[in-house]
Order: sequence, then structure tokens, then C-alpha cells
Amino acid sequence: MSNWKIISHHNYYVDLYDNSSVIFEFADDFWQLHVDRDKLLDVMNMPSYIVEDWLWVNRMVIDEKTIGYHIERAESDVKHQKEKHQSLMKSAISLTVAEERLALLLSIQRSIKIESIIK
Repeated sequence: MSNWKIISHHNYYVDLYDNSSVIFEFADDFWQLHVDRDKLLDVMNMPSYIVEDWLWVNRMVIDEKTIGYHIERAESDVKHQKEKHQSLMKSAISLTVAEERLALLLSIQRSIKIESIIK
């Protein structure tokens, strides 16, 4: 069993380069990673022990801009899932997953704010 879990992942472009912004849980804490999307895909297809080492070495403390970016996209995803659920009367599984992701991101954001006040 791996010691890490991806919480949120989004692709974005900078100067025509396809990058990824990832928030992940590792060793009972939350971290961020900004990396070329193709490199991320390559690493994620490697054995788990290599992925863990790579994540540990490349992890960064989550900043408020990044968590805000992920929250905005999670809120948009929840809105989209609600509209899809209402229009198609489909299972609420995707909506529940989107809402859980948003709640976790908001919790991480609160923790970041509390830590910045304490320090």
C-alpha cells in the first residue's frame, strides 16, 4: 500500500508548456507539486517506491494561491456535477466525490491560514 494519495490535480499551460498542479497527501500531511505534465505521467507509471521517493524530494509546502486555484476548480466541478445530476437524473456518485474533494480542499485551506496566524 502506498503512503501517498492525490487529492486534487489540474493541468494548466505556461508559455505553451503543459504543466500540472497537484495537491497530494504524503506521510499524513498535505503538499503541492508543480511539474511538467508528461514528466508526472512518466513518474506515476513507475514502481511505487520510485513514485514515493520522487514525491518526497519534489514536494513543496502548499501556498494560498495554489489552494485557491484548486478550490475554484473544485467549486466549478461541484456546480457542473449538480447541473448534470439534475438534468440527467443520474447517480450522485460523481457529485459526492466532487463535494468531498471540495470539502477536503477547504479544510486544507483553513489549516494553512491557521498555521500562518500561529507562526
